[in-house]
Amino acid sequence: MRWVFRELRDWWRGQREPESRAFDAQYGTRTVWFDLFNYEPSLPSVIEASLDALDIDVEDYTFVDLGSGKGRVVLLAAMRPFHEVVGIEYRERLHGLALDNLASFRGDLAAPVRFECADAARARLPDGPLVLYLFNPFPAEVLVGILAKIQDSARLVYVNPVAGEVLDELGWEEIARHEDEDVVRSWRIYAGPYD
Repeated sequence: MRWVFRELRDWWRGQREPESRAFDAQYGTRTVWFDLFNYEPSLPSVIEASLDALDIDVEDYTFVDLGSGKGRVVLLAAMRPFHEVVGIEYRERLHGLALDNLASFRGDLAAPVRFECADAARARLPDGPLVLYLFNPFPAEVLVGILAKIQDSARLVYVNPVAGEVLDELGWEEIARHEDEDVVRSWRIYAGPYD
């Protein structure tokens, strides 16, 4: 029962998050509203800081947000000159909201954007070098299956990295990190085993 109160507290806090509300006001989107038990958007400052910490020329990489929700991460990433920016979301309702947010977005996009409604565990990843973004969207065994698909240079931006030990076991090297008492502000960046 205690977890229900924690979820309700986090939901209420998320509805009032000033940073998220400011993002939506600035860009004409609707990404702030949490859904109980299944959706929490990444904070804009976390997205920006983790993207700034990448050690690559983004023009050579396709950015993929696995569990893209309402599209906030995809939209911020697409303001950088990635080869392409892709959002993969399983829930049709959230996917539809991401498409709405793309249509209403008032920012300057520097990369082509594509949203897919698909199960990340079964979705085909784009060819070539990748930057994968995860805000702890699924269990470790699903993460292992997704990482097994990667055959080229890759970076993994992992927010709230609860299964970080899996990456160590699979030969991914941690190259950057930010720790915070608030776990949704903590992130790590890993380089793939093919780098």
